[in-house]
Amino acid sequence: MSENFKSVSDAVVFCEKCPRDLPLQAVVVPPSVETQELTDNEDADDNILTTFPKPRCYVSGRVEIHHKICDFDAYEGKKSGMGKKLKYQQMETDRAVIWKAVNAGYLHDAEKEVKTPDMTMLKNCLQNWSPRDVFEKFFDEEIITHIVTETNRYGLDTLGDNFSVDEEEMKTFLALLLFSGHYDLPEEDMYWQFTDDVYVPLVYNSMSKRREILFRFRQLKRCFHLANNEELDKHDRFAKLRPFLNLLKKKYLQFGVWPNDLAVGELLVTCPGLNPDKLGMQNTDVEFGYKTFVLVNSSGYIFNFALYDGATEQEDCPVEDSDLGCAGGAVAELLKPVELFNGKCVFFDDYFTSHPLLCYLKTIGVKATGLLSILRSRKLPLLPIEEFAHLRRGQFCQLLDPINGVVAVRYKYDRVYTFMSTEFGFDPLIETEKDGRVFSLPNVFHEYSRKRYKVNYITESAKKFKVQLRNRKWWWPVFTHFLDLTVYNAWRFYHEASQTPMTLFNFRSELTKSWLASADIVSAEDEDEEDEEQEEAEGEEAEGEDEEEEEAEEEEEADDEEEEEEEEGGE
Repeated sequence: MSENFKSVSDAVVFCEKCPRDLPLQAVVVPPSVETQELTDNEDADDNILTTFPKPRCYVSGRVEIHHKICDFDAYEGKKSGMGKKLKYQQMETDRAVIWKAVNAGYLHDAEKEVKTPDMTMLKNCLQNWSPRDVFEKFFDEEIITHIVTETNRYGLDTLGDNFSVDEEEMKTFLALLLFSGHYDLPEEDMYWQFTDDVYVPLVYNSMSKRREILFRFRQLKRCFHLANNEELDKHDRFAKLRPFLNLLKKKYLQFGVWPNDLAVGELLVTCPGLNPDKLGMQNTDVEFGYKTFVLVNSSGYIFNFALYDGATEQEDCPVEDSDLGCAGGAVAELLKPVELFNGKCVFFDDYFTSHPLLCYLKTIGVKATGLLSILRSRKLPLLPIEEFAHLRRGQFCQLLDPINGVVAVRYKYDRVYTFMSTEFGFDPLIETEKDGRVFSLPNVFHEYSRKRYKVNYITESAKKFKVQLRNRKWWWPVFTHFLDLTVYNAWRFYHEASQTPMTLFNFRSELTKSWLASADIVSAEDEDEEDEEQEEAEGEEAEGEDEEEEEAEEEEEADDEEEEEEEEGGE
């Protein structure tokens, strides 16, 4: 049996109403393409820039939920032994791990930090650098040249020989995109309106031909491209973006991975279209979109990222993919570029944390700490969460896997938290005060909350300043998202190594004004040349008109003389 739905949201609601022990299978069925023209463009008006409401995740085809029963009421009335069977299988797999209760002081003191000389080198490197100089270290000429090459190739196929763009004009186009991130207007046309209330001189004077600037901008947006269509990998869902993303990864890692404390998180790129690759995340502002995994340091600088495109095989991994899972495989993929693991400690949330992942990371020399989800924490021989929730604030307990060196700590704060770590335990205790009461925090809770929160800060920063100008291409939101992330990364790099801190808004504003100001100078020079050429052409036309008038006068005089001669001959 199967149920059909037009959106993923409706399918999720149906699944939540089904019995928990009922096996379900969700399938996204694509639409028929026999009578349709394949295109990258979404069916939307890219001139409207107002915020989309929360999408219900409509798909281009349909969503099917497959099950094996006809009557849900009859199924719910039966007593199935499936739950006991699953519980028994779960207990069998957990018997391989032997947990023991331990006292405080098992793990080393986490307050000791290893200082590296890399920050001194970066500070010396960034002396007297402007925001534009820092940004162009990430979004450099190699990336600009690649975009220009692919855009010209696609424009030649689309518009013919009449289209061509150079590096300076492409920088101006990208600067206009960034400008829309902190200067929001309801419609795209308003940026070029010559009216008192919405006139923006910085935008209006940016391109060379001011009279055709809006037409030229839309022409660039239409032909904007990031990959050669003849060399796309058919097995890569994001092949349209892959060359650009690979270049961007190389730029993010050009300075190495310098801190000892790293964090892995997940971001969601807003996707208003019908692409079937978008996913959902609960308890987030973005309900559906493209999922991105990021590796950041404790201050929020992004070293590596991975755009999720389905299950992939991990190379050189000593454990099976089924043990690590999708989230564990993403962590292993993000840590591949890290050359030296000595002293590195990685933090992640409950989506990633699992016992096999921590064991694998320890084999490659990476210490890890993570929050454990409720479902995974039920496997631990600890006091159940339901009973632990009734204890007073500050109560905790700890278990140890002595074979693998993994510690599990359960702690009651505002709610019950369960952590797994190969780096920290609950010792030393940190005294804290809340609501006039003093209680102790386990060290693992203190370190996790102190070094993991910057991943959430990236999401907040990206939400404040993001490109508003839209395009009908399905991959456009992903490109603009990584353009915003590159600005954020350059600002974080500048803020961390510079002696003169700057807010993200000021950094983005200085960068945009610098690119548009240089474009304004070029456009003014081009316009002066056009004016001179126009004056010369008008002068030549005036001279031609004078010559024509003289010739006409001479012809009239000659005609008058002929008439006089004819009159004299007649007389």
